[in-house]
Amino acid sequence: MLSKGSGWLMIIGTPITVLGTVFLIYTYDEVIRRTVVPLSEELVRCALCGKLTPRVAGINPEDTICSRCKKEVSRGIRRMKKKKRL
Repeated sequence: MLSKGSGWLMIIGTPITVLGTVFLIYTYDEVIRRTVVPLSEELVRCALCGKLTPRVAGINPEDTICSRCKKEVSRGIRRMKKKKRL
């Protein structure tokens, strides 16, 4: 059974829940902005195929590899591992 004060709990609890949710979203947004480094506007050539790709912070421009080449290299490594097992 609900007590007599349950109506007041709904009236007070709903706005507090909304404010708490807004606070969590704001805090999450601030944390993400500080931890995620945005992509650089500078474009460099891929070391393997020569395609223009965004420069990644912390990697020399001469060593930058585009995402397509990274996938191909990882596939090649997996194939080599499979051949070694056989």
